[in-house]
Amino acid sequence: MSGGISATTVAMYAAAASAALGAYTALENGAQQKNQMNYQAEQAQADADAAASQSQVEAAQIRKAVQRQRASARAALSESGVNVDVGTGELIQSDIEQEGEKDALTTIYNGSTARNKLKAQAQGFTIAGKNAQSAGYMNAANSALSGVSSFYGWKTKSTSGGRG
Repeated sequence: MSGGISATTVAMYAAAASAALGAYTALENGAQQKNQMNYQAEQAQADADAAASQSQVEAAQIRKAVQRQRASARAALSESGVNVDVGTGELIQSDIEQEGEKDALTTIYNGSTARNKLKAQAQGFTIAGKNAQSAGYMNAANSALSGVSSFYGWKTKSTSGGRG
């Protein structure tokens, strides 16, 4: 032997370094994917909250518009000499009120449905992030075990004189 490093030794250390780098890269990829999924989950949750709030605002606007429409109808009926508190006048006002409230409640329901959909999406992102991190762990372990296997294979070949 010449005292230098043999090609087998270099190959063994290269395999070990490759395995370590592969494991590190797998862990980093898993962590980055998890962080991205968590960001998307937070954004979906914020969108869910905004959808619910927006539907409440829209419902309040609908109710105000209904009150204005009801007041206009009441004024028009009064001007034409109709008693607004009984009979047709009362029915017209009641119908305006009911239809307006139905529109307001439909708006709130739609906002609630959107919120629930976005919350489910947020949960899906969170689960995907955890799965990505788990996959990173598995890939890191796979890289490490492959490196150990390669290292052991090189060591076995070098100690047996290259014979299988």
